[in-house]
Amino acid sequence: MWNRFSLFVLMMVAVILPLSTSPVRSEIFRIAIPAGSESVFATQIGAIRLALEHAPGNHELQIESVKGLTQSRVLTMLRDGAINLSLAGYSREWENLFLQVDYPLTRGMMGYRVFFARPELADHISNVQSIDELKRFCIGTGNDWLDTAILEANDLCVVKAPQGDALFSMLRHGRFDMFHRALHEAYVEQLAPTEDMKGLVLVPSLILRYPYDFFLYVQKNDTQRHAILTEGLARAYESGDFMRHFYSNPGMAYAMDQIQSPTHRILDIDNPEMSDQTRKINPELWGGF
Repeated sequence: MWNRFSLFVLMMVAVILPLSTSPVRSEIFRIAIPAGSESVFATQIGAIRLALEHAPGNHELQIESVKGLTQSRVLTMLRDGAINLSLAGYSREWENLFLQVDYPLTRGMMGYRVFFARPELADHISNVQSIDELKRFCIGTGNDWLDTAILEANDLCVVKAPQGDALFSMLRHGRFDMFHRALHEAYVEQLAPTEDMKGLVLVPSLILRYPYDFFLYVQKNDTQRHAILTEGLARAYESGDFMRHFYSNPGMAYAMDQIQSPTHRILDIDNPEMSDQTRKINPELWGGF
């Protein structure tokens, strides 16, 4: 028997069926990610590969690792044609400038944030009961991270750094009280802590949640690549391969366990950045967010 989500996937495939019934040339997809972030973006990169495998045609993904890569530089690279595909955190600006593939790549897990802190503050943060209490603490965040605007719009205290790599060091030196990371990012970082993380602790019992994720973007006139990715992701969901890939990632499994823990507290804030188009994405693709 078809459930609601199965019917949705079938409708998506039907909408993009004309692509699969007309000749499709092989395409090269060029994307850039920060050097050293391959494990952090494993789920997203894997989703791109699944899309290309399930779409008609024989396509290739080329990944360029760039040291110190920022969101603003990625935007410039895509706009100028240095790359033809971008993996970026959602913002209305990106949605307006480029074609957005309307599949949240981690099913909304990017919007589940936990905090690293110095040990002397960990218990205080763990005992936060409300957003108003959370506002007493200042949160370290990347200067051009696209979810920084979400924190600011909800009147949370934020301290921004020009390079995300500096935030752990800034936290250790008391520049702010806590540093936010997605649950699955925190899992990866705990496995291989850097020198700057020494002496810091993760506070897993407090989770800040807002609708947010990474999406794929191509140039406005690149309707071919957009159609390939959209059809590929629809078919990956239809086959069950997308969900198998999602649950096979240890970071995602860890995140799901943390979200479902009865001892953890989830505080919700809105994402005023989201357009009507993105708000209308099927909730099942957000993991029921």
